Order: sequence, then C-alpha cells, then structure tokens
Amino acid sequence: MLLDKKKIKSLQKRWEGQEGRLQKIADSIIMGEDWTAHLEGLQFIDELQAIDGDKLPRDLRGANLRRYLMPTTTMEPADQDDVPNIAYIMREAHRNNTPLRGVSPFRVPEINAEDVSSMMEKGSRFFVALQFEKMIGFVQMDSGDKFQHLTDDKSYYELSNLSVLPAYRHLGVARAVLIEFEKFAVGEAKHNYILLRTTMEHGLVNYWERANYELREVYQKLDGDVGPAYMEAIMTKRL
Repeated sequence: MLLDKKKIKSLQKRWEGQEGRLQKIADSIIMGEDWTAHLEGLQFIDELQAIDGDKLPRDLRGANLRRYLMPTTTMEPADQDDVPNIAYIMREAHRNNTPLRGVSPFRVPEINAEDVSSMMEKGSRFFVALQFEKMIGFVQMDSGDKFQHLTDDKSYYELSNLSVLPAYRHLGVARAVLIEFEKFAVGEAKHNYILLRTTMEHGLVNYWERANYELREVYQKLDGDVGPAYMEAIMTKRL
C-alpha cells in the first residue's frame, strides 16, 4: 500500500511524547509478551486487524524503535562480585575510544580487578548499568577538590568514568545511565556540582554540552612518556 506524505506524517506524529509507551512495547517484545496491549488508545489503530491471541492489531507504523528495542537500563551500586566485569568494560572502553574498533593513538591501560578494588579502597564508588541482570556499563564517582575554583570553592562529585560496552553505544544507554547517576547525586546532596574531564580529541565535548555540562577549562596533556599530546577539557554541571 502506497502512503502519501500526509498519512506518513500523521502516523509518525502520533508517537510524539510516547516514549513511555515505546519502552513498554520494546520490553514486551523482548520478553515475548503480547506487546499490543500497550497500543490502547493509539490513533489509527482501528485501520488494522488484530491477530488471534493479541489484544490489539500489531501497529508500529511510524514508530522509531532504534532507541527503544532493548531492555530498560537500571543502575545499582557495585559490589566486589562486579569488580572483574568493571575492569573488563573499562579496558574495552579504552580500547575502542575511536570509531575504528581497536585502533587508537592512545594507550590501553592494563586495568585488572585488583586495580578496580584498589580504587574502591581509596574511596571511589562504582554503579553498574544492567539490562536483564547483564552488566553493560558502569559509572565511577569520586569526590574532588582540585578544581573547586570552578565549583564555588567547594568540593564536588567527579564523574571519573562512564563506560558502556561498544555493542551498546549510540543507543541512548550512556545517556540513561548518566540520568540515573545524576538522580543519585541530587538525592544524596553531598555536593552541588558534578565535574568531569574528557579528552577533546575523542569528540565528546558536544555530547556533554547537550547534557548541560559547561566547558570551563582546557589543559594540554601528554599520554605517558611518548605521547601523543592532547587537550583535556574540564566540564561542570550545577545540580
């Protein structure tokens, strides 16, 4: 059936503001449930016939499933059982920090479980991102004061690391993890700012700016004894 431009626009427009509905549909599809139950009240659904066993017609016309056809991402505090997986994801994030998988001018640090445990002992807190109980990423959070001239002369939360497995990138997972992390920081209310450092050459400054982080200072750095030289951006967000 050939659709005209007016009909295409109408089918797409009915999904605006329907993020919650789309997530429920996606979760039900993954679980093998009758996802049509979540289409109740959707415009134009009466144009189609339901299949036996389904509550409503299987109508996804105009839906953008790219960021929703995956499980809901949850976040919880890490414990010692999570340490090996955190170390693995950390290494993978460093190894794949450019679009060309496995190719980077920057060193890949040999991070292992003992290193992560040491970070915890020194005060770092880790939160793991889960989908159906599988760890797909993590956040490392510290308290800092080195750059408190950027945070009203007070200590701050430092977002030391936010890493997601390469297979889960560009799907909104990192943003979902960031939102949950910020909710935790607001709820704990220990500091009024979040500060992060990012390598400008990785091209993520715009990403962080879209999340309302402000570029405050830029420092020239050297990666180890042999380079390369690069620029480190210091960014902050007031809670």
